[in-house]
Amino acid sequence: VVITTNYDDVLRWASPRDVEVVANDQPEELELLRGATPDWPWIWHLHGTIQRLGTLILAGADYRRLYGEDREHRSERYERAVFELHHTLATRPFLYIGFSLSDPYVLQQIADVLKLTKGKSAPSYALMKKGQGNRAALWSNYNIQLVEYEDHGRPLASLLEQIAEKAFPSEA
Repeated sequence: VVITTNYDDVLRWASPRDVEVVANDQPEELELLRGATPDWPWIWHLHGTIQRLGTLILAGADYRRLYGEDREHRSERYERAVFELHHTLATRPFLYIGFSLSDPYVLQQIADVLKLTKGKSAPSYALMKKGQGNRAALWSNYNIQLVEYEDHGRPLASLLEQIAEKAFPSEA
């Protein structure tokens, strides 16, 4: 499962032809994410997709409808999205790529899940250019281990290749 906060289709272009795509307001499809495998890949547009403009989360009021402080302030339309996000954060390690981890709404979701699981969820990892992340804060507040790289381009591509070889040794 690839979860993106981007609205565009770039990840679709780089994915296998048979990738399933789901937006933040599709409860039945969101439930199917749990069955995702390398043979059945999914892209989840957490903040909506340009293909369906009504799903876009663009500003404060939109964020409050999606994440809301509690069920009373959250739109019913997004209940399943928040539920599945919490479930996924609690049960799977994440690899954050191209995400600055500075979005207060997303960080609050991570913190909420850590509080509920008493920090017992698997650690996640953030791939960031050297100097752009706060290692101590990410680890202590969000259970995220920072993995830094020197520069975009070949060093980053090499690091991603190494990660792919470790994660999928038979497909490397």
